[in-house]
Amino acid sequence: MHLKALKIDDCSNGWGLLHTLLVQLVGLTLFVLGCIWLYTFSFTDYRTHLAPVMIPLAVLLVLFSLGLIFLLKIFVMTSLVLASVGFLFALYIQIVSLQLIPFLFAICIVAIIYIAMLTPPIYRRIKHQ
Repeated sequence: MHLKALKIDDCSNGWGLLHTLLVQLVGLTLFVLGCIWLYTFSFTDYRTHLAPVMIPLAVLLVLFSLGLIFLLKIFVMTSLVLASVGFLFALYIQIVSLQLIPFLFAICIVAIIYIAMLTPPIYRRIKHQ
């Protein structure tokens, strides 16, 4: 299988520069977060009891973010699923607590924007293949 078949980098089926920048911005953010976790739990004494869990999680996050930065389809679609799950959890916590938590509300808004911008071009691309 060619790498071209795995990537989303052309402007066909509605995939444009804005979509590319959005996915790569999310990938860059996750890459920085993964590197911070990797540094924190590998080279410092911060909560050493969490290191066996957080170091592999940080490595997976860095690899996942590289998949987003290089616009690999499976990682972009997985990020949409994870954004949906994050949205549902953030909404559920606010509904159960019966209060508006600004941080969780911001997560809901960002997840809705991410899902709304990326789902139509991905759906068109899958439908035309």
